[in-house]
Amino acid sequence: MFAVQFDRFGPPDVLTVGLYPEPHAGPDEVRIIVKTAGVSPVDVALRAGLSPSGERIPLPHVPGVDAAGVIDEVGTDVTGFAVGDEVFGTVDVSRLGGASAEFAMTEAAEAHASAARGPRQGKITLTAYGAW
Repeated sequence: MFAVQFDRFGPPDVLTVGLYPEPHAGPDEVRIIVKTAGVSPVDVALRAGLSPSGERIPLPHVPGVDAAGVIDEVGTDVTGFAVGDEVFGTVDVSRLGGASAEFAMTEAAEAHASAARGPRQGKITLTAYGAW
């Protein structure tokens, strides 16, 4: 898959678009074909090397924790979501990124139905909600 990524810290021009390993849904996850990804101040600080969390991210790194799109894979233990559902949510925040790519992974508990269908469960991520 293609993803926005950086392999060193620095100004915006360290960002490139290139190939990155394609993720697949684990038992409690859904995979989203990303239509919109958010950029937050945390993403900017990580990319610039200004965040203490930068020490624990592997490089190359795909930024972004907020994404909206269409589910194309559903984990074996997931209920309430199906392939084709429009959703928004956050990726695994402990990875500090992964949304700025063709595909993004989120735990089903962190995914939310699109505004047209209304929130389904969990907390609402306002950045992604506004982007949708």
